Amino acid sequence: MIAFLGSFVVFASIAAVYLRGVRARRRRGLARPSPGAVAALLAACTVAVLSLAGPADAIADQLFWAHMLQHLALITVVAPLLVLGEPLRAFEEVLPMRVRRSAGRIEGRLWAREGAARRAALAGLAISTLALLVWHAPFAFQAALADDRLHALEHLTLLGTAVLFWWPILTPGLRQRIGAGFAIVELLVATMVMTAFGALLTFTPTAWYPGYAATEQAHGIGALADQQIAGLLMWIPSGLLYLAVIAWLFLGWIDADTRGAIDTPTVSRAPSPERS
Repeated sequence: MIAFLGSFVVFASIAAVYLRGVRARRRRGLARPSPGAVAALLAACTVAVLSLAGPADAIADQLFWAHMLQHLALITVVAPLLVLGEPLRAFEEVLPMRVRRSAGRIEGRLWAREGAARRAALAGLAISTLALLVWHAPFAFQAALADDRLHALEHLTLLGTAVLFWWPILTPGLRQRIGAGFAIVELLVATMVMTAFGALLTFTPTAWYPGYAATEQAHGIGALADQQIAGLLMWIPSGLLYLAVIAWLFLGWIDADTRGAIDTPTVSRAPSPERS
């Protein structure tokens, strides 16, 4: 019940502040998130609550594969949907002017040059990868299972760093700054990390998380089999999702290059006068 109320309050507050910002921009006649963007952010909040609360959270306390599904939902569904919701455009309307100006200066310096944009994107990839690996290390994972506050920090860290990873990839202006090819390479690296760790969980001969061994009799699944299912979830569905985004970016990249080639005017050379 506490997990449900906490998750509901957090994401309901995010949605309420976001919608307030959208309405404020509409009243002022300013550009605002599209209906699709609004739907994406509300979907992100809904998926987050359904993943972290209620029956889903109770099952995740007993089965490792269900807990892994929570993490994958945050990283591969909630985070990209939040980014697609264009939250900054709405949230800036409800922030104090001093905070808006500071955020604008930081954003301007960060994305002013291609090199700075790419370094920031690489930093997002690095810290999201680090968060994924650290929190799934047995000692950290077991500690989070035993402490609700640490467990909440685990979910917050995974979601926050995933947002930093997806931000330059799914935000059109920032993706143009870093380049579609660079974004595709980042996604390939993330895919390889997910695949490698998922395969390791699937094929390792020992169970890494003894905290789930006690539920073996209740659910009729051994700790090792539970871990193998979790590994397959990390390996295959998440890998396919990353590959789908890579295909989408690649097709968009090819389409942009094709349109650019068509739109580029050709310079015709005037015929040289015939010699008499």
